[in-house]
Amino acid sequence: MSGHPGPTPRGGKAETTPTRIVLKKGGTFFLNGALIRAHDAFGAEIHLAEALLLPSQILSAEAARTPLQRLYYCVQQALIEPEAAATWREAFTAGLPPVLDPHSTVGPVQRDSLERVAALVEAGRLIEALAALRRAIKAGPAT
Repeated sequence: MSGHPGPTPRGGKAETTPTRIVLKKGGTFFLNGALIRAHDAFGAEIHLAEALLLPSQILSAEAARTPLQRLYYCVQQALIEPEAAATWREAFTAGLPPVLDPHSTVGPVQRDSLERVAALVEAGRLIEALAALRRAIKAGPAT
């Protein structure tokens, strides 16, 4: 869940609905360039986050088993590790051809959305690319 613009007050700045998170001990989330790990369980409200990945949206390398999940992992790492973003973007680009192949197990709807995802990654719009990839992954299995 992320905040969304609310009504604009007289000052001209849009208000946002805060994102509420509850983290278990050892949980992680990504916020505006920082990977945050919880040493103890805690809850928080986050206002005005530009780049936010909730714990349920962070994929470990071991959990990235399908081609779409591996693409997601590459984009996620490009966001989390900006110093290695070029390497992760190259890995994403290298992983696209097998997934875009008409004979792959990825469905046509997912394949079409991947072209948009590739454009988002190229433009540096990684949070949007991750959201589109989550929708593609949810749309159906890709082995």
